[in-house]
Amino acid sequence: MRANDGKFSVELPFKYQRPNFGNSVDLALKRLGSTERRLASNPELQSQYSEFMAEYIALNHMEKIPNSEIAKSSNECYYLPHHAVIEAESIPTRVRVVFDGSAHTGIYSSLNESLLTGPSLLREIFAIIKRFRQNRFIMSGDVENMYRMIWIHDNHRDFQRILWRRSPDKPIEQA
Repeated sequence: MRANDGKFSVELPFKYQRPNFGNSVDLALKRLGSTERRLASNPELQSQYSEFMAEYIALNHMEKIPNSEIAKSSNECYYLPHHAVIEAESIPTRVRVVFDGSAHTGIYSSLNESLLTGPSLLREIFAIIKRFRQNRFIMSGDVENMYRMIWIHDNHRDFQRILWRRSPDKPIEQA
C-alpha cells in the first residue's frame, strides 16, 4: 500500500498467521549487555552506536513503545537483538548496527524463519557488467534512501521491537 507521502507500507509476509517466538525479550536484553560491554572499551565507537540509534529515532524509523503496549505476549511481538559491527579498515573507523532477525529464542523459531522468502533478485555479476557496455548512459540510485521509503505496516511493527539505551547508566528503552 502506498501512503500519501509516497512511502510504501508493507506487512511482514508470515508463513503462519500466529507465529510464536518464545521469550525474545531476554535474548535481546542479553545481547544489549554484550554489546555495551564490547563498546565500553572504546568511547568513540560507543558514541557512534548511540548516534546511529538517535538518527533512527530522528528519522522516525523507530519510536518509543507506550507503556500500555509493553506487556504483549510472545505471539504478538518480537524483540530483535542488535549488535555493533566495527569496520576497522575504514578511515575513520565506523560502526554499523546489525539487527539480528535470525536469533533463536530457545526452541522457538526466529523472525527470519517465520517469514516467507521470495526468489533471489540478484542477477549474475557478468550480466550486470555486460549491460553497462550496451548503453550510452548509466543510472544509479541511492540504496540507503530507497529503503527509507518502505515502512512496516502498523499491524506488524511489534515484530521489530528493540531494547536500547544511550549509555549503560541510563534506563533501557523499548522501541
